Amino acid sequence: MPKSPSDSDATVRKRRNARGQAAFRAKRSQYMTSLEETVLRLENALVTYQDEWRKHQDEIYQMKEENEKMRQEQREHELLLETLYRRGEAPELADLLQSDPSLSPIMGDVIKLLPISPSSGRRSTENSPTYLVSPSNYEGRSSSSADSISQSPFPLPHVGVSTGEHFGPPVTYNTFQYPSNQLSEVDGWPPQSRPMNM
Repeated sequence: MPKSPSDSDATVRKRRNARGQAAFRAKRSQYMTSLEETVLRLENALVTYQDEWRKHQDEIYQMKEENEKMRQEQREHELLLETLYRRGEAPELADLLQSDPSLSPIMGDVIKLLPISPSSGRRSTENSPTYLVSPSNYEGRSSSSADSISQSPFPLPHVGVSTGEHFGPPVTYNTFQYPSNQLSEVDGWPPQSRPMNM
């Protein structure tokens, strides 16, 4: 008995459905395999990143400890240098930096706290031109009289006179006798005696 056209169409549809389902299952299996590989790769990357994060956290903690230790050493150095400068016992800056180069970043901050170092104070006092005066010379004098002393054509040698707080040696007052040939060049010297009006 020959097959009807409806039977042949149903058989074709079944074959097509079977082929489509087989292709779908193969594609789904391939997709699941790829997805599993991706998940496994991401899990491995996550584990690696977590290990690196823990490592970086340990490094950050160590760096914080080192920074705190360095800040403490800096504060101790600053206190030591400031104490030495206050006492006038500090060495020269060049020798100090040569012996301990780690002090160079903080020397500027320490120097800003102090008006002048002891050694530089002595040098500035020794190199600055001063004139022979005594405390009694300033008593009862006006500012013009003090200016006339500083503008003298014959500056007197340095005798360590200072008008303010200093770190130099103690102030001493000496006398100085000028040659008569230099004194004669100044007009009106020596002063002539004048009769007193009674």
